[in-house]
Amino acid sequence: LKDGFNYHQAEELSEEHISKNQRLTIPLEYEDDFYYAKIGLGWPEQNVTLVIDTLSDWLWIPTEFCESCQPPVFESNHSSSYLEGIKECVHSASTHFENQDYTVCGHLAKDYAIIEETIIPNQTFLAVSEITPVEDYNKTAVLGLSLASFKSENNSNIIQALFQKGNISSPTFTFMGKSLKTNSSHLVLGSPPSSFGKYRRVKLLNSKSWKLPLISLGVGKNENLLMPANNNQKVLIDTALKVAVIPAKQFLEFFRFLPRSATVREFCSFTITDGRYFCLKRGSPFNLEKDFFPIWLRLGDYYLSLDPDQYLEKDYDERMGIFYVKSKFHLGESPEWILGQSFLEKYVVTFDPENGEILFAQKNMGDKIYEKWSDVPNSAPTKKKKSSSDDSPSILVILIIVIVGLGLCAMCSYGSRRRRGGAREPANANYYLRQQTQVN
Repeated sequence: LKDGFNYHQAEELSEEHISKNQRLTIPLEYEDDFYYAKIGLGWPEQNVTLVIDTLSDWLWIPTEFCESCQPPVFESNHSSSYLEGIKECVHSASTHFENQDYTVCGHLAKDYAIIEETIIPNQTFLAVSEITPVEDYNKTAVLGLSLASFKSENNSNIIQALFQKGNISSPTFTFMGKSLKTNSSHLVLGSPPSSFGKYRRVKLLNSKSWKLPLISLGVGKNENLLMPANNNQKVLIDTALKVAVIPAKQFLEFFRFLPRSATVREFCSFTITDGRYFCLKRGSPFNLEKDFFPIWLRLGDYYLSLDPDQYLEKDYDERMGIFYVKSKFHLGESPEWILGQSFLEKYVVTFDPENGEILFAQKNMGDKIYEKWSDVPNSAPTKKKKSSSDDSPSILVILIIVIVGLGLCAMCSYGSRRRRGGAREPANANYYLRQQTQVN
């Protein structure tokens, strides 16, 4: 190496900080819809913030020579151990870049990488000098953890390097995103954490990407309600995508089954232009758990769910006095599902490139993983069997009579207003939407 800093000195320095544990745990930070990990790079050490990305093949890091890159960047001239190689350009077409294709150019480089006091000498990475196009690109650096990166000849996969040096017991990594109950998140390198009980293993479809077989779907207790005839759907797992992507054609088949009641269903619709599902409501706010069903996905041999608060978000329009919910997911043209952070944050998810599997474990007691459809909670309403004791009028019947009576009174009042030329009360979600558009 240059400046008199030789490889043998680097090896001695590395041995002083080497970790003999089975795993390394890296705290993650969540900002601007991305999970970031911090590592050290170069000598003297510079802090680098990386986006965790299971679709990217490279460890790429912007340098001071990249005019289109946002700071902070890696100052390669300040590292005495930096080695620069041949120029390389890589193509990145990722869903989380809003279907934008990016070309990243730079030089193959080597330098020290420091992860939780563990030093990796001569870690390969792409020292970025140009990103095109630059519009809307606001990422700093990327830790590529695609399945292909574990077998790539570019040797830029940090986890593979740690495994080969004996710092971790296996080249696996576990993603533990934040949840509604805790904001802490971690990336665990090496063997999966043992504190979450049983892990369910699902075989990957191939050795090229983190894709799983989607066997069936269900809304509530309606299994196979959504499955296409070819029965050959795939699910791609993407840690850098905030939402889920649902095939548009398939969504048309089941969106009307998401609301639990016809009352809510009447005021739900979607717009094809921007792929948004929404529901409008007056009176009381939405209760996501009571008003909507979970979506159950059978991945391999196991049933996992997208709860209403994972695929919907609610709000209130003060100008119109309307409560509404809108989708957290996007509608895609591809028949492939893409599950992002909204799904991954519910479970402990381990990526195992060695065995070609993804493992799921329960993060919270209520988020169970089921092996049989019969064990899935009966979230659909069931009919109560009538008994001999039910002959007397119940409180529910009395309430219904009162509501019907009030409705008749309202109709009479409405007819009277209409004869006097009064304005008609809006009766559907489309009317509210048009009114909201006019106000906007």
